Amino acid sequence: MRTKADQEMTGAAQITALTRSAAHALIERETRTTGSRMAAYQVVAAMIGMSPSWLRKFIGRDPETKLSIPAALNIKQHYDRLCSRIEADAAANRARAMALKVQIDEAHQGAFGMVERVADAPPGTEEA
Repeated sequence: MRTKADQEMTGAAQITALTRSAAHALIERETRTTGSRMAAYQVVAAMIGMSPSWLRKFIGRDPETKLSIPAALNIKQHYDRLCSRIEADAAANRARAMALKVQIDEAHQGAFGMVERVADAPPGTEEA
């Protein structure tokens, strides 16, 4: 049987692990944007109000690096914003793709309609 302290520790460990994963995702995204991992640490650390060295240690699973509540909340907030931007970009891409599909379908429908009219025309007549 687990004690309440064990359950709280498990919850704290889970929050730390999930927050670490979110911080890592922020770093990966910013690395692609800046082209530099060190620059990404600088940008993300500034966003969450921590130092780049703390962030490197936290992501690197340094057991001495503790996660504060403000740091955890800031990481979560910025990760939520990242997810919202990704979802908005995906929705915009889907809308553009569907609009293009509609245009292509309409163009094909018009072209196939013309081919059918020409095929149905009596021999020796031309459609202008």
